[in-house]
Amino acid sequence: MGRPRSRSEVAAFFDRLEPVTPGVVPLPEWRDETEASPRPPADEVSMYAGVARKR
Repeated sequence: MGRPRSRSEVAAFFDRLEPVTPGVVPLPEWRDETEASPRPPADEVSMYAGVARKR
């Protein structure tokens, strides 16, 4: 089970890692750009996502 976290709380999980662009963003912004289905507006999604590499 999860719990709600702010963007800054999620970003803290990426300390000491190299973020991949676009960093920690609303979840729809990590969708494949070639996907045909429309994305929900970022302000309608209450989840954040991020990808990072070990330095």
